[in-house]
Amino acid sequence: MSLWKKHAIFETNSILLVIGVLIVIAIGGLVEITPLFYLRTTIEKADGVRPYAPLELAGRNIYVREG
Repeated sequence: MSLWKKHAIFETNSILLVIGVLIVIAIGGLVEITPLFYLRTTIEKADGVRPYAPLELAGRNIYVREG
């Protein structure tokens, strides 16, 4: 069986091609997202970064609330 005959089904039935592409994309997305479920947090601790001062936190909270 030639390579052309194996792909002929996708050329005659384009809905199969669309469904196949969507399945491949969905599997690829799952492969990329799955490791994130095994992490506790995505925030990394950085050395040398000081915590916010209380005044900075108050200003930040107002900024976030008011948009």
